[in-house]
Amino acid sequence: MWKPSVADTLNGEGGDLVIVTGNCQAHYLAATLAAQGAGLVCVVGRPFGFMPQARGVSPFFAGQEHVEAIVARFKAEGHAITLVEQTSPVSEGAPRPWLDFIDAHVRFPHIELQSLWPHLSPSEKAYEPDRIRRRWALDLAALRRSEEKAGWDTGLTDYIEASLTSVMLMHTFNHPAGEIMGWLHGRVSRDLGLDQGQHQASFERIAAEIRADRGISFMTDNPLRQQVIDALELSWAREGWCGLWGDAVSASMRPDMVESLRCLQAALALPGCDPHVRYSESLVLEAMGDLKGSHRAIGEAYRAYPGNRVYAERWLEGFVPGGSPFRLQNDARFEWA
Repeated sequence: MWKPSVADTLNGEGGDLVIVTGNCQAHYLAATLAAQGAGLVCVVGRPFGFMPQARGVSPFFAGQEHVEAIVARFKAEGHAITLVEQTSPVSEGAPRPWLDFIDAHVRFPHIELQSLWPHLSPSEKAYEPDRIRRRWALDLAALRRSEEKAGWDTGLTDYIEASLTSVMLMHTFNHPAGEIMGWLHGRVSRDLGLDQGQHQASFERIAAEIRADRGISFMTDNPLRQQVIDALELSWAREGWCGLWGDAVSASMRPDMVESLRCLQAALALPGCDPHVRYSESLVLEAMGDLKGSHRAIGEAYRAYPGNRVYAERWLEGFVPGGSPFRLQNDARFEWA
């Protein structure tokens, strides 16, 4: 039985395989590598609600169970295989039975600053100043460990430690802004040789776009709780709508949906409120029995972020006759989208 070769699949041009593992940072990097002509770029896993792309190019995603077959096929036809892996400060990652087929292995560190968003902690004392500062120290220790495991000596953690008070470095606890995302992209591209020769022009364009687009950006004004701003002496941050959104989360857990909705609507009325808050609003409205309002709210979120697959699916489900747009939602508790 005839099977297409890798060269057939790639329009007769042939090509190498680049496997990428990690979280949303890895997904975004995979898109940039695909746009720079690294080869056929495959992300292990599935997208987290949005399809990453750079200059209109996206990587493809494959489950762990399919990657071994893909790797074996490329190897059998003589193509080089590179693994681009995100290192965790603790975990060694999922089993990779195909690791013996890899020709080159490039690592990059996991970037996470939970100290900026203490609501991720279940503790009622999460916003105490000393606790926030201890969490910041733990974040730095984890960053240094990730850098060490990646074999980096670029001083990235030192830069983050020295700059955080005066420069906005993160959009969420694990979505780096342009400066840090550009740092990751630059080092990985250099390790892969994608910053020179025929790739140099595309590398420079994408590097500039990462900074211009503010990295993995979906937050509009990077709001933080005032307790965090004061504890870490952040000159660039403001609380904005974040406090009201946090109050809405707390109210939904009691549960007090009326109070939660009031806080969400007050947050949405503030300048610069991120449309992702509409997702939270839709969950609360659905719990209150207002399916029409719930569908309207998710529609607002989807129009603001048409690349978000979760929003698209939930919005489309609202057109099913007699069905709730959130039939699979177990309760009205929500986390940051």
